[in-house]
Amino acid sequence: MYKEIKIFIYTTVFGIFQGCNLDPEILMQRVPYEGNELRIDGYYYYQNNISDYSRTHVLFLFRNGVMFNPFSYWTNDINEVEQKLTVAHENGWFEKELEGWGVFNINENRLKYEKWSVEGGHSLIYTGRIENDTTFHLLQCVDPLRGILPMYEICHFKKFSPKPDSIKSFIK
Repeated sequence: MYKEIKIFIYTTVFGIFQGCNLDPEILMQRVPYEGNELRIDGYYYYQNNISDYSRTHVLFLFRNGVMFNPFSYWTNDINEVEQKLTVAHENGWFEKELEGWGVFNINENRLKYEKWSVEGGHSLIYTGRIENDTTFHLLQCVDPLRGILPMYEICHFKKFSPKPDSIKSFIK
């Protein structure tokens, strides 16, 4: 009985939490990407180690100006990451997800993107510097709750297919 009550409470609280975050708002204007500063026929990734844990973060860019930064993967094995991306794509998980979707803009050698964070119930804005068409550096994240957070991540390109569907109803 205690277990059922505990599950009910967790489910209710999670439902309320999720219910507060079902109306994503991206403030940046989506602009189709017609440049060649960055490749878009795959994904960009960066890897970091936190204590005994290794994580790989992935970022997709699309010609329609949409970007997608799915959850990070607890591995630095790029083959394992690609297997997980493929399974998620085949199961339609990316298309159902709100987390990590947003828009990007490029101005000369500067990249800026805004993505939705379900956990925080708000969007995050990232800025970076483009080195070449396969490498950029993430320099900072602006989080309305935590302020400006410096970043020192180098993102590398990896050709990959299939990419998720970039059409999202909440991105104008």
